[in-house]
Amino acid sequence: YYRSRCACPGGCMKKQQPKPKPTPLPRPSPGPDICKVGDLDITSIPPLEVSLKFKGGRTVIWAIGFCHKVFEPPTGITKCDSEFGAGYVQLFNEVQCIGDFGSQYQLTETKTGAQIMLIEYQKAVIIDLICDAKLPGPKVVVNNPEVEVRTVEQQTQLFLQFRSKCACPNACSDAPPPPPPPPPLVEPAEPEKPPTSFVHHAHSCVLRTETGERVDLSRLQPKEFTALQHFEGLPDLDYVWVLGWCSSVLQAPTGSTPCSKESGWGFMQQFRKGECEQDYKEFVGISTTGRGDETEVEIIYSGQSLDGLSKRTAFVKIHCAPEPDPSKDDEYWIDFEGKQVNVTDLGPDLYNRPKYSYVLNFRSPCACPGKCVGGGASPSPQEGTWEDAGRHPKSE
Repeated sequence: YYRSRCACPGGCMKKQQPKPKPTPLPRPSPGPDICKVGDLDITSIPPLEVSLKFKGGRTVIWAIGFCHKVFEPPTGITKCDSEFGAGYVQLFNEVQCIGDFGSQYQLTETKTGAQIMLIEYQKAVIIDLICDAKLPGPKVVVNNPEVEVRTVEQQTQLFLQFRSKCACPNACSDAPPPPPPPPPLVEPAEPEKPPTSFVHHAHSCVLRTETGERVDLSRLQPKEFTALQHFEGLPDLDYVWVLGWCSSVLQAPTGSTPCSKESGWGFMQQFRKGECEQDYKEFVGISTTGRGDETEVEIIYSGQSLDGLSKRTAFVKIHCAPEPDPSKDDEYWIDFEGKQVNVTDLGPDLYNRPKYSYVLNFRSPCACPGKCVGGGASPSPQEGTWEDAGRHPKSE
């Protein structure tokens, strides 16, 4: 007879070790825990909106909340609509959101400061915050204006570099967090004031063709119309356009908020969903081409986007419509041709701002020589009145 514990039920069986639980992903919801790591505290860093260029590629607008969510898009741009809710970093082009990073967030210490990593599917944004004790308060400045793109194990990583005092140990620990954005205020509409002080007459709108024939647009009334804006690769959006031709626009469409009057009214304005999207305040020039029934008048306006990040030029072409139209009440009519305004990307300017051109086509008998004759002088395109515009065609 022998005695052994192996003769006991389960006496010599190897115990099963429990499988280790996977490390949980960082919580996507904002809170003090994700703003602090070790001796670093980035709670007080304010949100940042900045234009950065991809290395060897295009420039996009970045809205960065660091350890706080981004809730508002840049002015005039469609906000992000992510299934995870607002993210910590959002990317925008001139029209809409093109990227939203917010489902996975991680803050770590580095030898030079701190690093924020945001992952969204197969893409990641990595923000390097470099310690700079000379900067005041929680201010953040761009250290590298170019976004570096790398591919690591089938994951596309976008690298951004900034400098901040808060990336230094114990530098911003006692700083209070930035206050939440205030709720939007619904202000009562201001009573309309006489617009006389904002009227600009850049040109008499009377000029001559290359053969000396007179073309008179001076009796055209401001034109308000709705048309799609077409930009290759983006969905078409409908806008309300108002043109004053050679004089400034004095009234916004019914129910729309007027454009800013601080620097005067523009000659062409663009509205969407009741808000001013663009105000072209520079009258670049006016000229004619062709002769007789083939005459075409071209007016060029220019202006910056409301956020100042891009330059926009509008080419308004008015083609002669020699045949009378019985459906019109008078002879001074003008119609928009087609259903859309075509937008073209012209590449960056000298300041690395994107440039876009807008082409609008119209038909009117007033573009025909000898039609719609009104009062006033008959200057040539080089001899027009440019009093309020402060520019002369020869300076172009």
